[in-house]
Amino acid sequence: MDRWLTTSGSGSQQVIAIPGTDTTTPELPAEYAVITGYSYISFVPATAIPVASLKDLRKVSLDGDLVHLGVLATDQEIVDPPIGKGTWMVTFRAAGTGPEDRPAKESAEGDGNGEGNGGADEADEAGDLAAADSQRALAEAQLEFDTEVDNLILFDALGQPVTSFPVSELAWTSPKKPSLTPVDRIITVIVDEEEVEHTERWLELTLFLPGKSRKGIRFNLGLRFGEGVIDGPWRKN
Repeated sequence: MDRWLTTSGSGSQQVIAIPGTDTTTPELPAEYAVITGYSYISFVPATAIPVASLKDLRKVSLDGDLVHLGVLATDQEIVDPPIGKGTWMVTFRAAGTGPEDRPAKESAEGDGNGEGNGGADEADEAGDLAAADSQRALAEAQLEFDTEVDNLILFDALGQPVTSFPVSELAWTSPKKPSLTPVDRIITVIVDEEEVEHTERWLELTLFLPGKSRKGIRFNLGLRFGEGVIDGPWRKN
């Protein structure tokens, strides 16, 4: 979604040529406006994800590296999560643990000469080194998040993890047109040991990415901006 910011021509006091004519005017006509800025909130999805089910998606994100879902970009301040404005890579990490955190399997018996399975040990070590260089390992080392739920993890343009939060309404489904919808969320907080409800304005992005088959994943990405930011004359594409 995007919008042009304008002001009226009233009091501009500058010589302006009227398009399509030889006329100039010191002020803009009433039907004209001066463009003063441009704003955008966008998500550019990955073309496809190399999985055929939610089970595969979760497995790939844990046994390999994080699954890239797309790019989020905006020139507006995002206050929740508190990441400001900019461009981020959006990735998926399933609930659970990676191979390096799972109990080691029993080593294979020797080959009869009393030798252990050195090749398997070397392979495990190589796998641990590869995992240490992965985005998943980097995010796990630098961010605190609940590994018992599915998470979205955002990276900045330099490849550094910025924030993470549980993914909402993840499903494997038929294609569905993406949408951006302002919604009001009722939030309950504790004030002086009493529950108090207040309303927050959020932008919910309902997104779809195709998998190996016709179907793919649908999930929600919720963002909260400053007061009044997402209301107004936005164009939605």
